[in-house]
Amino acid sequence: MKNYIHPKKAKFGSDNPFYGHKHTDEWKALRSLQSSGVNHHQYGIPKSKETRQKISQTLLLNHPSRGKCQSPEHREKRLAKIRGRVLSIEIREKISIAHKHSLKCKRVFFKKGDLNPRWQNGISQITYDYRFSKLLKDKIRQRDNYRCRLCFTYENGKRHLCHHIDYDKHNTTENNLVLLCRICNNLVNDNREYWMQYFTKLLHNNQNYEFPTTGEQLLNEQYKSKPLKVKNSS
Repeated sequence: MKNYIHPKKAKFGSDNPFYGHKHTDEWKALRSLQSSGVNHHQYGIPKSKETRQKISQTLLLNHPSRGKCQSPEHREKRLAKIRGRVLSIEIREKISIAHKHSLKCKRVFFKKGDLNPRWQNGISQITYDYRFSKLLKDKIRQRDNYRCRLCFTYENGKRHLCHHIDYDKHNTTENNLVLLCRICNNLVNDNREYWMQYFTKLLHNNQNYEFPTTGEQLLNEQYKSKPLKVKNSS
């Protein structure tokens, strides 16, 4: 890339010759024009499905609010700023336009039933097994040291969720449950066969559990010859 400076060689703070100066509005407008539309270096280059999925997972895992819980004082402070506020007609129109645009961009998430690409034949309506109790959940939380087994974040004001490895709500055994934070629990709903293999091997390596029946069926010759890479929590 032209005029590329490695981050380790860049000068920050008072060492930067531009320190204390500000760009003019004309320069900002010119810079924006040079890097937008057809002038952008990635204009017209479509991203593959794998690349888009990788970007989405990275944004979820690196979200600045991940693993954090707002204090009651902070929530009350935010509410005090907007309580009793009256929006002008111009601002209401801008919000309406932005909301309609977001609905067009995310229209796939508003499709219901079998029209949604993530439709799983209505399994979300299936009730959990009676053995999936608070006592069992606390036991899994204690076993996994109150940490998400995917991103390793600790519980912080909110309990992590117990995820069924084989996605069977009636297979409520300790070797079929793993602790995940709310973001990772939503993340593993896609590409289910991969995550079944991942968590099955994770528990087998760390806890010496026997493989669940569904997980054992997934351990075919291709999986044994190319084992998945499992993060080490230590």
